[in-house]
Amino acid sequence: LADVAPAVASAPPPAASADRVPGSFEALVAEIAARHPLLVLDDLDASVAAALDPHPKAASWRRKARDALTTLDAYARAKQRARRAGTPPGPHLSDLLAFVRSGAPGALISANIIALAESDRVEHQEKFRQARMFPVRPATHPSGRACFTAHIKLERCKPPAPRLHFFDDTDNTGLIYIGYLGPHLATGRTN
Repeated sequence: LADVAPAVASAPPPAASADRVPGSFEALVAEIAARHPLLVLDDLDASVAAALDPHPKAASWRRKARDALTTLDAYARAKQRARRAGTPPGPHLSDLLAFVRSGAPGALISANIIALAESDRVEHQEKFRQARMFPVRPATHPSGRACFTAHIKLERCKPPAPRLHFFDDTDNTGLIYIGYLGPHLATGRTN
């Protein structure tokens, strides 16, 4: 956390939701990676997200993805500020859902599109669990992988029902990993 702290402390606040949205998912991922150092997008396969670009709703999904990523960054920054101030993060910083529900500055998405876990079936069936395993840095997990069950729904139900899967490591390294951005991953209902 100390390695990231100085650069983040002086960074300007995230852009407002009304800003221009990149014209492709690849451009969006590159922009977010450059602007939000507490979000780790190192191993995100942008080609999976890019496959969504031809869809008629792609612009809307890119906007929602940008707002979701900006919200994740605002949450990580708020938690970092609380720690720097020497105060334990309050209940509104216990997780992303609590942050968004609190109406904190920087919360640009609805709590209704956040899922902090998957269903029991998805979490406990190996093939579904493996589909949600993505790389993390060794400081987060010695194996270099973690299960990213927390996700944000960019489209509720209608296929391809894009999802953004993340791993919240703000209590440890201060980072949030973005492991997947693309069509809904396999579940018992989809397979």
